[in-house]
Amino acid sequence: MYEQVNKPKNNKSRTVVNSVAQKKSKVKKGFKFVDNRSKNVVQRVQHLWMMDLTGNPEQDQKIEASKAKQQERSEEYRAKEAKRVKRKDLDDKISAVVLGNNWNNHDLVTKIGKQPWSEIKEVWDSIDAKSKEKYILVKLRGKPYDKQNDTVESYEGLTDNFMGKQQGYMWGTETEGGGVTVKLKAGYQGNDEKKVTDLKEALTTFKRTPLIQTDSYTLALDNVMDKITDLIKGKVVSLPLEIASKPISGKLAINTDDKANVMKQESRKRDTWPMLSVNAGKAEIKTGKSMSLDKFNHYFMTTGVQNIPFNQKPQHVTKSGEVEDRLKMARELLKTAKAFEPGTKGKKALSGMPKTSVELLRHSAMSKGQVKELEAIGYEIREILRQKLSNVVFADDVLNAIIMPKGGAPREIGGYTIATPMTNSFPLLDKGNGKVSVLREFR
Repeated sequence: MYEQVNKPKNNKSRTVVNSVAQKKSKVKKGFKFVDNRSKNVVQRVQHLWMMDLTGNPEQDQKIEASKAKQQERSEEYRAKEAKRVKRKDLDDKISAVVLGNNWNNHDLVTKIGKQPWSEIKEVWDSIDAKSKEKYILVKLRGKPYDKQNDTVESYEGLTDNFMGKQQGYMWGTETEGGGVTVKLKAGYQGNDEKKVTDLKEALTTFKRTPLIQTDSYTLALDNVMDKITDLIKGKVVSLPLEIASKPISGKLAINTDDKANVMKQESRKRDTWPMLSVNAGKAEIKTGKSMSLDKFNHYFMTTGVQNIPFNQKPQHVTKSGEVEDRLKMARELLKTAKAFEPGTKGKKALSGMPKTSVELLRHSAMSKGQVKELEAIGYEIREILRQKLSNVVFADDVLNAIIMPKGGAPREIGGYTIATPMTNSFPLLDKGNGKVSVLREFR
C-alpha cells in the first residue's frame, strides 16, 4: 500500500547545521519580527510614531500657553500676597503709633516714613477718625534739596494738618520750677546705643505727653536731655517740671512782661493746680488724674518731689488768634534760626516767634513761586541748624512722611529733626475760609 521513500543521506547533517545556525542567529541578532501588515497600516503607525517624536505644534502651543498662564497666575498671586503682607505690616506699625502713643519711637518713625507716600496715605485713610484724632500725618520731601534744580514745585495732594479750629483769640501760661527726684531703673541703665535712644524717646514723650492733668492745667517734664548721661549711669537726678495752663479764651490785652498781672488774669484755683507725691518709690497723684504717670513709674524709681508752688509767676505766655501768612512765618523762622543758639540763653531769640516748622507750613493752595520760596527757606534753616546742633538727621531729607501729635512735638521726633529753630513745633490753627493762626510764645 505504501511506497517506501528513500531519505537523502545528508538530511541528518543538514538538520544539525540548521540547528547550529539558528542558535548562532539567536545569539548575534536576537528575535526578529516580521511585519506582514499592509503598507497603509505601516505608514499610519510610522506617522503616529513620528508625531510622538516631533510633537503636535498646535497642541504644544496650547500646552505652553497653559503653562505660561499658570506661571503668570502664580507670579500674580505671589505679588498680591507680598503686597498684602507689606500692607498689613505698615498697618500694624501705624496702628502702633496712633493706638500705642509711640509717635516718638525711632524704629516705627523710620519704617513708616521710608515707605512710599501713597501707601502710607492709603493706610492712614483706612484708620477710623476716632483712633487717630490726636495725630496728624505730615508729608515730607523724602530727599535732599537741590539748589540747582529742585524738583518739588507743587504741594498738590497735601492734606490740611491743623491742631484744631479757632475763631477768636486764645492765650495761656507756662510755669516752670520744682522737680521730681528719680533714679533710672537697672534694666534701662547702660551706655549702649539702644538704651540711650530708648531713654531719649521716653523723656521726649514725658515732655510732650503730660504726666498728670486737671481741668485747667497739665504737668509734664521740662527740658531734661542734659540729664541722660547721669541717668544711664544710675545716678540720682532731679528732673525739672513744667505746668501749662489749658487754653484760655479771649485776647490778652496786657503786657506779657507783667507776669504778676498775667497770673492774676489766669485766675488760678488750688483744687485744679496739678501736684505729685511719692509712695514706696513711685510717683503718685496728689491733685489731678494720670496721663502717662504709669509709664513714667515703669522707667523710674522716685525718691522725692518738689511741686511747683501755687503762687509762682509764669515764665512764658502763649497767644494765638491773629491771622497769619505762611510765607511770612517761614521768613521769621529763618531769621530766628540765624539768631538761635543752643542752651537756655539762646532761647531768648525764640520769644514771640511762630512755634511751628516748615513742614507744617506747606499747603496745597500755594503757587509754584511760593513753593519754590518755602523750599529754599527750609533748606537754609536746615543748613544753619546743621552747624549749630550736633548729629542731626533731618526728616525732610530721608523720610516721605511723619506722624505728629496734634498737641505739638519737640524739634526732634524719633531721632529725626524737623526744620525749625523752635524747641517745640505745633500744627497751625484753622480760622476758616483758608485763614490760619499760630501759637506764639512770649518769654
